[in-house]
Amino acid sequence: MKQNLSSPRSLWNALTEPHAEIRRRRDRHRAKFLAGSVLTLAIVGFPLALYVTVALNVVGGAAGLVNVGLLLLCYALSRSQYAKGGGVLLVIGQTLFGFWILLATQFASIAASTIAFMLIPILFSMLLLPARWTAGLAIGINSAIGIYAGVSGSMAQFYAPMTFLLIISTISAITSFLRERDFDTIEQQAEQLTHRASALTSETDERTRAIMMTAEIAQIMTGSREVNAMLKQVASLIVERFQVYHAQIFLIEPGARQARLYAASGAASDELMARNDALPLSVQSVVTRVISRGEAVAVNDTDVDPIHRRNELLPLTRSEIGLPLRVSGQVIGALNIHSVIPNAFKLADIAAFQTIADQMAISIENVRLFERAQRDLADIETLNRQLTGEAWRSYLTGRGGGAPAGYATSDGRIAPINSTDEAESPSGEGTISLPLKIRGETIGLLDVTSRSGEMPDSDTRSMLEAVAERVALALDSTRLGEQAQRQAEREQILSKISAELQATTDMNAILRIVARESSKALGAPRSFVHLTMEYSKDKPG
Repeated sequence: MKQNLSSPRSLWNALTEPHAEIRRRRDRHRAKFLAGSVLTLAIVGFPLALYVTVALNVVGGAAGLVNVGLLLLCYALSRSQYAKGGGVLLVIGQTLFGFWILLATQFASIAASTIAFMLIPILFSMLLLPARWTAGLAIGINSAIGIYAGVSGSMAQFYAPMTFLLIISTISAITSFLRERDFDTIEQQAEQLTHRASALTSETDERTRAIMMTAEIAQIMTGSREVNAMLKQVASLIVERFQVYHAQIFLIEPGARQARLYAASGAASDELMARNDALPLSVQSVVTRVISRGEAVAVNDTDVDPIHRRNELLPLTRSEIGLPLRVSGQVIGALNIHSVIPNAFKLADIAAFQTIADQMAISIENVRLFERAQRDLADIETLNRQLTGEAWRSYLTGRGGGAPAGYATSDGRIAPINSTDEAESPSGEGTISLPLKIRGETIGLLDVTSRSGEMPDSDTRSMLEAVAERVALALDSTRLGEQAQRQAEREQILSKISAELQATTDMNAILRIVARESSKALGAPRSFVHLTMEYSKDKPG
């Protein structure tokens, strides 16, 4: 990617940016500092060395130009993947340059003042190289200058500069060790933070994946209306989505002390379902312990845990987990999952599986309640149909022989049908027969024949079906109205008789009232009411 070099800062970054192969943060900082330092020294030192060469001292100027060349070489190395070598070369070069200045000076007093130049490589070493390099360099430089001062017999002139150099170099070495320790601590903390962030990211991804899988399974369970099919699908999804060895679902048999296998997926699932596997609750296993305790049970290593009950059809199981299916505090079964890896189930996995188990238990209960409601509804519909049929049979019987059973039209004329025997449903082309139904009970027929002899189209048939439905409702409403009216009349007669009977205390009057009102109520020309008492032949007297 091209850099924007329009600003001085961007230009400086482009000139000092470390090589891409240098990845360690500390090494990149050192490489950038090296590039910036040697580039600045080279820019400043070149005109100075040129001036000394031309105007003052050819030999000294030549040494300065060599030093500038060394700086440029160090700069080139700082921009490559060998930036550390550039730092070593800079420190060694500046050390040799300092000693060259010291040896080239003829007067001891002036030579002693040049000792300050020896601080340059020590400071560069402190900033660019490991602490052991700085300590070794400080010891070497101080030792060499001490030997030189002793041999030259100028210890008095060198004492103060040597003391200053020793103090500064010692401080630099100590500072280098402290900085390196701090850098190591910071890098360790950064590495720990990186690992922790990576672990948290991985854990978050795992939890997100588990939540998405749980939501997918929950959606399937919500739309199911058949227990066995739902459990089979859930077991298959657990094996597929969570990459486990085997998953199975046990439900407690009502009234039995055992848990029966209702669904399985994964290894040997067909064999387990074929033999109709069941576990007595008295047998020790993960499933039975889950059911008895009502809480999750995990076996991290099946080779050493006694809770695990070995199954010859699942020989590769190395870890196992069981989770209760609970509804309103009652355990109705267990979800059992196997893995071929020891310690395979983490806390996040257990939480996800328990969520699935809870949702599964609710779905099972909902399906059972739905099936029970469907059965109750079917029973109610059957009872309503029976009651409706009995009510209509009673009603038709009570209408009497004079009332027509229905009506028929032909060529615009309407004729009554006096009995059901006379009612003959038309047949032939263009005839449609529609039942008149009330609450599932057929109370009559609506027969229609087309004039053209063709069968009615779908729109006409839909209209006729709607007419038949409304006719049935109207007939039933009329029946209910007539029955209610007759019931009201009976209640009125009973109320009138009761009032008259309560108004008199004369026995003969009571009998007259009963005879008269009974005759009126029944529409009978004559009625009788009399008192009688029958005695048993076995009674004396």
